[in-house]
Amino acid sequence: TGFDEMFPGVDIRLMTLDMQFDMPLWRDLLMAQGMCSVSRSSCEHCLANGTSIAIVVGGAAEALDARPGSADLTLAARRGFIKVAMTSGWQTDKIGEGCRSGEPG
Repeated sequence: TGFDEMFPGVDIRLMTLDMQFDMPLWRDLLMAQGMCSVSRSSCEHCLANGTSIAIVVGGAAEALDARPGSADLTLAARRGFIKVAMTSGWQTDKIGEGCRSGEPG
C-alpha cells in the first residue's frame, strides 16, 4: 500500500470489534496480521506504548445512510475513540487518517 514509504518508522495497528476475536482460528489470523481489539483498554495500551491506531468508524447505521457522493457518519453515540485520543495526548486527524503517532500534545 505504500504506507511504510510514506510514514517510515510508524508502527500502526488496525483495530476491530471484540467479537472478531471470539473465533479461535479467525482470532489467530487477525493477531498474526497485527490487528487488535478496539476496546478502550486495548486502544489506550497501544497508544501508551507509542503505537498508532487506525479505527474504521462505521457500521449498520452508515450502511443504511450510504449515498453516492456522500460520507455521512453516525458519531453522536460513538465519541469514545476521540476521548481516548484526547486523554492520551495523541492527535486526531481528519477522516481517513485517524490517530497518528508523533509527539503527544
